[in-house]
Amino acid sequence: DGSPDGSPDGSPDGSPDARSREGSLEGVGAAGHDARGVRLKLAHRLQEARLASRRLKSQALNYLRGAAEAGHPSACVEMGMRMREGRGGVARDVERAYGLFSAAASEGHPKAMLLLAKAQWHGAGCAASEEGAL
Repeated sequence: DGSPDGSPDGSPDGSPDARSREGSLEGVGAAGHDARGVRLKLAHRLQEARLASRRLKSQALNYLRGAAEAGHPSACVEMGMRMREGRGGVARDVERAYGLFSAAASEGHPKAMLLLAKAQWHGAGCAASEEGAL
């Protein structure tokens, strides 16, 4: 008697399958709702998820940017890659990417060293220099 309907687990028929269906798309349809209502409910849930996802991505980017500005080597590498490619909500800026790779490489970050060498080889954000890349 753990639920209002008398089932021990709160699901209408008490089965584990019914419990898992309640939170899933099949559960919405299986609950006896008409198709229009199901579609409307799903549309609302998807919209809420998209908005939450945008907020979380924006917040994560702010934390990443702050860590890179504070000089965390791995954050510098991640922000540098985003800047180099213009992805993940960051504008393309190969010169700043080069600076971030350089900062992380000076801290001994191996991936930053590789990215810095590639940038120097190709002249991405700096003058091309085979000597500097090697």
